[in-house]
Amino acid sequence: MAGDWSRLPRDLLEMIANRLTIYIDYLRFRAVSQDWRSSVSKVPNRLTCQPPWLMLPNSRRRETHRSFFSLSENKVYHLELPEASFRRRCCGSSQGWLVLAEESPAIRLLNPLTRTQIQLPPLSSFPNVLNFSISRIGREYLLLNSSGHRYYHNLREMRDLFLKKVILSSSPSSADGDYIVMAILNETGLLAFCRKGDLLWTVMAEALPYYEDVIYYKGLFYAVDKHGRVAICDVHSLSSMVTIIEPTLLSSGDILYLVNSSGEILLVSRYLEPGHAAAAEFYKTCRFEVFKLDPSRLKWDEVKSLDDHMLFLGKNSSLSLLASDFSGFKGNCIYFTDDYTEANYDGVDNGHLIQQPVSLEEASWYPPPIGWLKLNVDGAALPNGKAAGARVVVRNHDGVIIAQLSKPLPRGSARVAEAEAIRLALFTAVSKGWRKIILESDAKEIVELIEGISTNQLGDIVTLIADIHHLQGLCEDLVFRVIKRQANSLAHFSAQQSLSASLSRFHSQSFPSQLSPGAPSIQAQGPAQGSL
Repeated sequence: MAGDWSRLPRDLLEMIANRLTIYIDYLRFRAVSQDWRSSVSKVPNRLTCQPPWLMLPNSRRRETHRSFFSLSENKVYHLELPEASFRRRCCGSSQGWLVLAEESPAIRLLNPLTRTQIQLPPLSSFPNVLNFSISRIGREYLLLNSSGHRYYHNLREMRDLFLKKVILSSSPSSADGDYIVMAILNETGLLAFCRKGDLLWTVMAEALPYYEDVIYYKGLFYAVDKHGRVAICDVHSLSSMVTIIEPTLLSSGDILYLVNSSGEILLVSRYLEPGHAAAAEFYKTCRFEVFKLDPSRLKWDEVKSLDDHMLFLGKNSSLSLLASDFSGFKGNCIYFTDDYTEANYDGVDNGHLIQQPVSLEEASWYPPPIGWLKLNVDGAALPNGKAAGARVVVRNHDGVIIAQLSKPLPRGSARVAEAEAIRLALFTAVSKGWRKIILESDAKEIVELIEGISTNQLGDIVTLIADIHHLQGLCEDLVFRVIKRQANSLAHFSAQQSLSASLSRFHSQSFPSQLSPGAPSIQAQGPAQGSL
């Protein structure tokens, strides 16, 4: 006779529940029977951070449910959720809660699984909202911009345009239940916050405006602007404190994201390019760059690989997880929402659809920032080792070739040719006084040997690596990048041609004055700003 699974001992049920790692499994566990449900809390306390669900668009305007796509299960769940219906806009999701704005001053937190709601201070309580009058139809809100000019918003404009992003310091359903809400105001880029129980929003007057993203990290809020400057905000005490740091950022894309990844702050720069489809304009994501904050040197260091980490980016709070902890995911990849298009938004929250994961390895060539030069290098050798060649192609921020260098070698391996190409590039850069250099190579092993990442034996390139290290110390700003062969095709083709050359060659166009020795350097600048 089969046993009654619904009436297992309570301590055994708790042991089973503690071994669950996926939230949906926890919900299924509680759905088995009344005894199982009463044996554990409604909200799990031991689960690790989970892969995010994607809230899908409303297909009909009068629907009272919302659909969520689970990436880990490749499955859509339909939840009865009239609180997040068509006329409400989701302006953020954080700690498992949605932040909803309405065509009224109301702002609410909503847990989509428990349907618990928490009222936040209303839109009319922000300091730059001078007046709200429901009787002033079409001009209900009177606002003040950063230059002191007064202007009006109607109910829908306020719902859709006022808030850029909202995040939480912790979940309101956590053990202590204490939390702080931080918002980026869309039109001014200012930061504003409220604590649990506050009736009004407080603007961080000491912080710079025009912030791109904000995260909660080790008890503080970190916000970043378009230039990589960071505001560190402590709002736990009655008097808030702001510290501004200005780490050097090599380049800045169209959208910036901050991510807490295993205790380190990452800055992800997303680059867009315009496109057209079905008479609708949209912007296609063409690449990402990732940087890690080094607070001691005040610098954003470029990250060449995420290893086992995967990043999830979007209008919500961005997230970093280990791919090995979950099935069906890939490490060293970025998962992002394809929501930067006019067709994706019609005045209400229209959901977000996931794009394919993107690896950090570059598959296309892109010009460097203004004031920098990009040196693409490659080496080639005959199979018998009787001839080898090195090639360097130098291009500016417009993608214009300003110099090409080639050096035939009487003999040598492909390793020797690749290392010689890097040495040739650095020697030329130092002798010409080029100050800001990005050096790209598809020889991953050689670059890792230079940077001390690889433990392989140097062998026949020990002298070349020593020379490269010496030249590195003479460069003012130098960035190494490993790229794919297709992004290095010009240097690769030229290196093959150099196998038949008999003389070293240097061919150049006239150099811009800002790149000549003794000239002042130009600040690196990114493309025009885009915002979600």
